[in-house]
Amino acid sequence: MTALGLAGGGLAVGALAAAHQISGPQRPDLAAAIDWAAERRPGSRISLLGFSMGAATSILVAARDRRVERVLADSPFAGIHGVIASAARGMHLPLVALVDLVTGLRYGCRFREVQPVDVVAEIAPRPLLIIHGTQDHVISVEHAHRLADAAGDGCELRIVDGVDHCGAYFADRPGYIERAAGFLGL
Repeated sequence: MTALGLAGGGLAVGALAAAHQISGPQRPDLAAAIDWAAERRPGSRISLLGFSMGAATSILVAARDRRVERVLADSPFAGIHGVIASAARGMHLPLVALVDLVTGLRYGCRFREVQPVDVVAEIAPRPLLIIHGTQDHVISVEHAHRLADAAGDGCELRIVDGVDHCGAYFADRPGYIERAAGFLGL
């Protein structure tokens, strides 16, 4: 098992930082980790487990890389535009178009290019488990429904009532670990 901490994960905040991380280093970093694992352990099973932006990145990468056998995505977004738009509304600022423009100019990637919902169907028929809380204040649970609807065969959606962003693990640690380990074949 290999664990990878993606750039910008955890304590990185801000719409521009988020847009940069997923458009910039996160996808190539994860792809490089998959290459590394495949080279070091030929024939080994490669599964991805990601949280929030890492979950969205896992979907984006797995859709393009058939070496990934399965993906567990906890609290992913369907499209980054919706997440940033929601955050901007919370601040009562019309920032989305500006952040999209600056991200495009500075990092060469526009929001329309960071849409896991557009590629999630390419994961099928490989297994995909999406976990999301009903009280997620960062990424609406509606994102999980959109992803599951677009994913097709092989997708399981687990909605956890009353749970906030990436909170399913904390709501039931033994149950989460059992479900994740079973899904990932550990």
